[in-house]
This record gives sequence, structure tokens and C-alpha cells, in this order.
Amino acid sequence: MRRTVAARELDDEAGFTLVESLVGIMLITIAIFALTAELTTYVHHQANERARTSAVRYMSTSVETARSLPASVLAQIPVGTIPVPPKTIGGITFTTTESLQRCSVNDAPDACTTTAADSAVLDTRVRITVSWPDGKVTRSVTTSTSLADDADGSYSPTGSGSLSTLVGGTGTATSGVSVSSFTASPTSVGVTAAGAPQSALGLTLTTVGLTTATTGIPVTWTDDNGSHQWTLTGGPSSWTGTIPAASITKVVASGTATLRFAATVPGTSALSTVDVTLKPGVTIGSCSVAPNPVVLTVLTRRTALVETLTCTTTGLASTDSVSVSYASGSGTGTKSLTSTNGTTWTTTLPVATTMASSGLSETFTFTATRASDSVSATTTASAVLA
Repeated sequence: MRRTVAARELDDEAGFTLVESLVGIMLITIAIFALTAELTTYVHHQANERARTSAVRYMSTSVETARSLPASVLAQIPVGTIPVPPKTIGGITFTTTESLQRCSVNDAPDACTTTAADSAVLDTRVRITVSWPDGKVTRSVTTSTSLADDADGSYSPTGSGSLSTLVGGTGTATSGVSVSSFTASPTSVGVTAAGAPQSALGLTLTTVGLTTATTGIPVTWTDDNGSHQWTLTGGPSSWTGTIPAASITKVVASGTATLRFAATVPGTSALSTVDVTLKPGVTIGSCSVAPNPVVLTVLTRRTALVETLTCTTTGLASTDSVSVSYASGSGTGTKSLTSTNGTTWTTTLPVATTMASSGLSETFTFTATRASDSVSATTTASAVLA
């Protein structure tokens, strides 16, 4: 009887059962995972806050740098997006986008217009966005500000008077700088299928009132690949530049398109612009001769039937021209084709038209020419002589 009681006492003091141990381990594991998730979230939040603080500091520095620019430098900066290289801070790469606008002082913060009536009181605005990667998402901070311009010779009203008559207070008299002319050559040009002009574009700007202190005039334009800048050189009154055709991309499928160049001249209140008309390139699709073979009369090299010559083109109007040339006896014959829509062109060779003096085939050479810019295209079609 004593041994039975002792055995029971030993069983009661044996410890946790296997099930109790497994349940305990599971509860501890769940608690650890929960704490780990909370810790991971906290660490990520702290890292993101540090990145945001760095981005705000970097953005503020950029804003203050922009505000410190003198008027002469502001005048040289073209409107649009300003390229800024990425910057790495604390192992994080920050991407900065800076854009500049010149708007009417009457515009709301989310609007920007420039009219003739507002050209003397433009408000220069800069918008800075700093972005950084955060896992699979991209976070950013953005700010906008107006850049004051109180230096002599920039953004002054044209004509008589001063800024004080426009906005109150003590203003600066007009600088005396003006633009006499801004021209492009050619004023109309065809583009290839890839959108590149078929010739370089020359720009000429004539100014009054600038000195040798100005070494260049920035010119900007926007095409299919975004905004671009070129600098006109020369001076102090005559400025020129040639923009290579490869620097421009403006695909024109049909009709015409306008490419506008804007020059920022220090001491003037508004951009000077010039437009170039872009047209599709001239192409000849297909040309045919019917009937083919061309039947010749017995013992002669003359046609026995009326021959109809047909071509299809792009980039032409019905007022432009398509011509054909062919061997005729010992010389060359020519004919003009006509069109009612600028796309399909036809002409006829009457009976008894003399063909090539020898051989069993005739080659017809078709040339399409646009009158406005002399752009042309050429193709050939062959016919059997029978």
C-alpha cells in the first residue's frame, strides 16, 4: 500500500506532458512572430521617415538655390523641365525633377498663361519634386515657389514707364533691350517617316541694346521627344544657330504641323518665337503602265494603243507636280501627270507615241515634286514592248 502511494506522488511531480509542451512552444512562437512583424514595421517606418527628412532637406536646399539666382541667370533658363542628375544620400538614390514656368501674375497657383497683356508682368515659378524608392512603390515630396526678379535689365515692361506703375512701390525702368526680328530658314520643310526634317534649320535673331556681356541666347522647342535647347551665338546684335535635322523629331502623318522655337533674350519681358511648318515627306507608292505589254505597230517603234500611266503619292497636293520621262526614239519624251486629290496621278500616251529605238522593254521614270519646298521623290516602272 505504501509503494502505490509513492508511485502516484512521483507521477504527479513528473512535469509537463508532451501536449502541454507543444502548446507552450506554439504560443511562444506566435508571440515572437507578432513582435518581429511589429519590429519590422517600426524599422521600415523609421527608415522611410529618415528618407523623407533627407528628401525635404534636399528639396529645400534646391528651392533656396533657385531663389538665390540673379535675374541675368534666370533670364537664360528656358521654360520647361530642367535635367537634374540623381543624388545618393545615406544609401538612397533621390531623383529630382525641376520645372520652370513664366506665368501671368494674375494666374491661380494651378494655372499658367502668358498673354500679350500680361507679357510685362510675368511671374517666374519653379516646381521641385524629389522622389525615392520605397520597396515596390515610389514616394515623393513636392514644393513650388515664385522666384523674385528685381535686378536691372530683366523682365522689365516694354515701352515707357516702370514696374512701379504696374505693381506699386519703387520699380526699375525699362532696359532698352528689344528684338528686331527672329526668323527661321527654311520656313517650311518636309520630314522623313522617322520625323526628322529633310534639311537642317537655321535660326537668326536680331537684337537691340545687348552688350558683349551676353555671350549666347538660349532657344527651346518641344517635339515628339520632349523639350530641347540650343544656343544662338554671335552678338551683340546678330545671333545665329543651325539646328541639325537629327536633333528634331516630329512625325507628320498628314497635313502639316508647326514647330515653334522660343528665344529667351535677357532684358526682354516675353519670349520671342518663330514657327516652322513641317510637312510629310514626299513618297511615290506605286506606278503602273496599262496595257502592259505595250503593243507596237508593225515595222515601227510606235504604240498601237493608248497607254495609261498611273502613280500614287503621299505628301503632295493636287497643285504640286508629278512628271514622267521615257526613251523616245533617239531622244527622251516627257509628260505631266494630273490629280484631283493629290494622291492618285494619271496621264495618257496617245496612239503612235514613239518608244525606245531598240530593246524589248521600256523604262518610265516618275518624279514627284512639292512646289512649296522643292522636296521630291523618284521611282521607275517597266513595260514590255511587243
